[in-house]
Amino acid sequence: LIILLEPPHAALQAAPLLAALRRGFPAVRLEVLVPDHAASALAGNPNQDGILTASGSLMEKVRAVRSRRYELVIDLTNSPVSALLTRMAGAGIRIGYRAASTISKWLKRALCYTHTIMAKREQRGPVRHYLLVSEALGLDAAPPELSPDPGESPAMMKSMR
Repeated sequence: LIILLEPPHAALQAAPLLAALRRGFPAVRLEVLVPDHAASALAGNPNQDGILTASGSLMEKVRAVRSRRYELVIDLTNSPVSALLTRMAGAGIRIGYRAASTISKWLKRALCYTHTIMAKREQRGPVRHYLLVSEALGLDAAPPELSPDPGESPAMMKSMR
């Protein structure tokens, strides 16, 4: 499970990570937990196998995630709520970003994750920030080249000229 409790544009920015995970683990079921309003941003992504929407209380989210019995949870959001949700998901492997600031933030993350990644999003940009997860898993972290299919969006291709 990938937890991404962010706006829709973050779901698009996480697409290269999904592609890297799919290339590295082709047989694994990749599901993403996003807010209701971000689900459509991932709907056509061939590298995800399921979209869970984060509606309801924290406990409702925990019950929904725990019932799926994930082996691995990746928290891309890096918030106290997503860290707690990651911990309560019941997965044996829980990956998240290490807080660089206070000891209390570090302690919260240390209790929630089994593996942490040191990152400063503002220094890398969101796509590279998310791809740090694939690097930590030993996968190719090169962002894919974007080459739109001219038949799919003539208006987009025209606007690029």
